Amino acid sequence: MDIIKDKIKIMELSNTAKKEFDINQNYIIPDIKSDIVKVINTSGNIFIEKQEVQNDRIKIEGSILALNLYIDGEGNNNSLDLEMPFSDFISIGNIEREITNDDFETEISINKLELKIVNERKVELNANVISKINIYSENEMDIVKEINDCDNKIEKKEKTVTLENLIGKGSTKCSLKENVKITDVEKVINIVSFKYSLENIDTKISYNKVLAKSDVVLNILYRNEENIINKAEARFPIMGFIDIQDVSDTNECKLRNELRNIKMSINNDSTINLEMEFEYKCYVYEKMDTNIIDDMYGIRKSYNYRKNKIQLSDMNLEKVTTKNINEKVLIDNINQLYDTNVSVLITNKYNQDGLDKYVGTVEVNYIYNTFDNNNIESIIQKFDFEFEVEENTDIQVNISSKNFIILPDSSVDSKIELNVERVASDTRCIEVIDDIEEVEEEARENYSIIIYFVQKGDSLWKIAKRFRSTVDRIAEINNIEDVNVIDVGQKLYIPRVA
Repeated sequence: MDIIKDKIKIMELSNTAKKEFDINQNYIIPDIKSDIVKVINTSGNIFIEKQEVQNDRIKIEGSILALNLYIDGEGNNNSLDLEMPFSDFISIGNIEREITNDDFETEISINKLELKIVNERKVELNANVISKINIYSENEMDIVKEINDCDNKIEKKEKTVTLENLIGKGSTKCSLKENVKITDVEKVINIVSFKYSLENIDTKISYNKVLAKSDVVLNILYRNEENIINKAEARFPIMGFIDIQDVSDTNECKLRNELRNIKMSINNDSTINLEMEFEYKCYVYEKMDTNIIDDMYGIRKSYNYRKNKIQLSDMNLEKVTTKNINEKVLIDNINQLYDTNVSVLITNKYNQDGLDKYVGTVEVNYIYNTFDNNNIESIIQKFDFEFEVEENTDIQVNISSKNFIILPDSSVDSKIELNVERVASDTRCIEVIDDIEEVEEEARENYSIIIYFVQKGDSLWKIAKRFRSTVDRIAEINNIEDVNVIDVGQKLYIPRVA
């Protein structure tokens, strides 16, 4: 008996953990800063400095770098930079194996960030944070793709499946260290808002290495020495190499990124000393169209075989519905709209008529100046929305687009599109034969033909396997045109196959 096998390694999503938690801390306004009277805007970036697996939990340590714009006691714009460290544990359940840094991914984001005034010299920074961890495991196995026995006729039910054979995985740190030139004509006093995004994310495979690269796009609001707020933009490439053995340019990559650190300071020449560090995690795989034997039996000999299950899972988002907010917000004497901070909050959930109904609020902070005053001002508007989904559906609401235009009547045309998405697990279970052995059996009954009546749950394959015949011979002798269609109670003649 000749058995041909493929060896394959599958990366399976074995567990997902999600947690929402609050962070808060009090701060005293430094002596060099003026009293705080009104908060105009608070924006921030969150990053993870350290992750550590401790039994059935993962400990996450990081910081939020918050930039705050406020009106001081003299009625002028001022700013305050705050860093708020945090530490939290996320339960991942009982994992019966050792987990390394390359076995899980962490997504962490700020859901809401708010600076509250305690008194003119004291503030409280509050953040609502959402974290999610995906844990992966490697499953290596043999797959029987062909079996031949010169002493026996073997019937096989075969199919072709597409599998992602894991070649390797690894990670690298990518650092951005730049002096970002803000302006040539004015002196920068403070950065009051700093936002970044990664664009043109790509990979390139060479001999035993993966090049991970992307562009870091920066959007900056700054305050100059005349107390005027202006905008600046910048773009920088980053890249890093990941050592992974036995990769080739025919393989494919899945790349994930996580922010690990961010620091910035202002020089006298109106440049920013900027340091950002990202961690790229890379999974390299070969996409294979693999022939597998789904079931088998011998005509003259019997075999025992063992089946193994491949659980192919991935988390994805499926759009359930879209909520559009189209509102005009009147802002008297508005001159320029510098920025908008948009946050989404679910305020209530209840079940009615077998559906989960959600009530939420979109909060928009408009940051602007007027024709009469160079000071930055802000106004907060809240827009309510509702939607319903099937009960017990895990959902999340994301901002898919937003657009704000100042109209001649001093109103801001505000268009916000929300995607309500269902968190779905795309799971496929494939059973494959990974081992076969011949077994001894008693002498077979010597018949030429059997009459059989189809029972519930029968198929031609099951009947042929039971009586050691073949699907083709049964279909031929019974004039069956479609081998997939037989009726309960149908009379069949089962021929013996030599």
